[in-house]
Amino acid sequence: MLFTDISSDRAVNAFSKVGFRVIKQGKHIGMSDGKRRITIPRHKRINPYTWFI
Repeated sequence: MLFTDISSDRAVNAFSKVGFRVIKQGKHIGMSDGKRRITIPRHKRINPYTWFI
C-alpha cells in the first residue's frame, strides 16, 4: 500500500477520533490522551512515515 503525504489538520482530526485532545498550539501541535503525548508539526505536507512523539 502506498501512502501519500497528509496535512497536519488531517492528522489532528485522525488523532482526535481515537481519543487525543489538543493541549498546546504554536509552531507544533501538542496532543495527549491522558497517558501519552504526541507532537505534530504544523505543515501542509507531513510524510506519513513520520513518527509522532
